Amino acid sequence: MGQEKSRRVWPDHADHVLTTRATSAQLVRWHQAARINSMKPHLGVFLARAADFYAARLQARLELAQRLEKGGKL
Repeated sequence: MGQEKSRRVWPDHADHVLTTRATSAQLVRWHQAARINSMKPHLGVFLARAADFYAARLQARLELAQRLEKGGKL
């Protein structure tokens, strides 16, 4: 279970740790976005949610492309 300043920020079942490299400009933008997105910003949680959102959008686009390829409707 992840702890950040004595507060739990990760789900109980989270057991993987990732290391991310970023430029200074990226890090500043990510921190700003995390603050805009949450009353209690945590960069790791923000990046995990952003990755989940991106993966879901990509999956939806792939499914749409497959349906269109088969002659399906939007």
